Amino acid sequence: MVIFVVVVVLIILFLIFLMFLRLFSGNNLKLKEGIRLEASGKYYDALSTYDYLLQNGFSVPELRWKIANVCMKINNYTRALKELNVLQQTGQGPSNVSVYAINKLIAECYLRLNKEKEAFFSFVELLKFNPDDTWVLFELGKLYAGQAMTGKAIRLFEKCLKSNPNDPELNYYMARAFLDFGDSEKALQFFEKTARLRFFDHGKVNYYLGVIYFTQKKYNLALQHFPQVLKLRPNDNNLLSDSHHYIALSYKEKGLIDEAVINFEKSQVYSELLTEKNLNKKSLYNEGVLLLKNGQYDKALEKFYKVKMMDYKYKDVEKLIRIINTSKKNGEKMPDGLANFINENPLTTILRRGILYSKNRFNINLVERKAERYSNVISGEPAESNTMSKSTVYNILSVSNFNSMTSKQFKDLSRKLIRSIGFYIKSEPKFTGDDEYIDGNAINFHSYNIKNIKNKVDYLITVRRYKDMVPELSVSRFVEWMEEGNYKYGIFMASSAFSPQAFKVIHLYPNVKFIDRGGLSRILGRIS
Repeated sequence: MVIFVVVVVLIILFLIFLMFLRLFSGNNLKLKEGIRLEASGKYYDALSTYDYLLQNGFSVPELRWKIANVCMKINNYTRALKELNVLQQTGQGPSNVSVYAINKLIAECYLRLNKEKEAFFSFVELLKFNPDDTWVLFELGKLYAGQAMTGKAIRLFEKCLKSNPNDPELNYYMARAFLDFGDSEKALQFFEKTARLRFFDHGKVNYYLGVIYFTQKKYNLALQHFPQVLKLRPNDNNLLSDSHHYIALSYKEKGLIDEAVINFEKSQVYSELLTEKNLNKKSLYNEGVLLLKNGQYDKALEKFYKVKMMDYKYKDVEKLIRIINTSKKNGEKMPDGLANFINENPLTTILRRGILYSKNRFNINLVERKAERYSNVISGEPAESNTMSKSTVYNILSVSNFNSMTSKQFKDLSRKLIRSIGFYIKSEPKFTGDDEYIDGNAINFHSYNIKNIKNKVDYLITVRRYKDMVPELSVSRFVEWMEEGNYKYGIFMASSAFSPQAFKVIHLYPNVKFIDRGGLSRILGRIS
């Protein structure tokens, strides 16, 4: 009887062994089929095969890694991220794949899904473990540039260029970063190099070169580059319209009236295809002025009427129409200097908008601190505290502490600072597009000087924190806000030095006092 039981058990074990053998040999055949399909470029079929294996219990790390890579090839980043997260969370990766490689692919998934905040966190973490990975440095630089931290972006791009100085895409990003930073001379050098490396980005390289030369009043050089944009025929009506517009203005400066009129007309053709009509109005108005100065009054009137139909309050167009009609009716000579061209500096528009700025804005400093703390925790290092007690804030008033305070502490101290220099705070205005305020690094004050409180002369005062030099854009925007709010005087306090480009703007506004890191440090030293 015992022998019989033993035989039965052995038979059962043998049958189970055969079943498992058949199952796993079948899975191996299926896995080989999936690998063959993937190798031949049939990614959807390969994914279907891999999914079959996964659904039938063949949930090994190698399979999930393969699914993630196939999904990357067919742009199914959400599914790829799902499988990679399983590998990361379980801590069980394929035997021939490092944790670093898995984390890099996760970061790339976030980028592809436009989850810039999550991507930034991942890249900061990756950089902690491999500070020399040029791909990580480059992508992190682009994310910094997208959040208007252009100085940091430039430093990361420079590291990448040391490894590969002739990489066309790297040089192109460096050129655009310098343009965002307000250094058009440096930008020009890198755009020229990008063009020599034959990287044109559908005409944009030539467009930016044309813009810089136009701003420098080198109209012949501008006329070498803007027509190149037209030859490359980018699928961008805005770029085509802009190019014709600046070709027209370049010809106007050279006194070539007919060529200027033709290109103004072509600019309008492409502008009509855009939802934003501002450029169209500008082109029409400038063309009208050009025709008026050339004695073609009827044609000028036609252009001004078109502008009025689009925006009857646009500049002095209604007044021009009335004067031209009256002069024609009475047979009088047109008044001298009746109309003036709209003077343009295309670089100012670029500085306001930012070539590399992202639409997805987030508090990058906060995410950076979180990522660094997380990296410290997983590496076993003690995390540094980023908070300061109230007593610390007010007892050790240095610019370094000023920069490391929380947003609330920074604003509280700024209010105390304004009062300490003799100003009464009436209100704390907010301005559209003030990214530094949104990030908790700026505060504005509508103030009166206490000594002249009866006169109530309006001051706009701003206090701002910077890790890098103060860019020209911040200064230009502050001056614009002053003009829009009819403030007579302004004070701009910064926790950093002003960039050379910012200094060029500073000298133009004697009614604004600019206080840099050194001046701010002295004021902080007087606060108890």
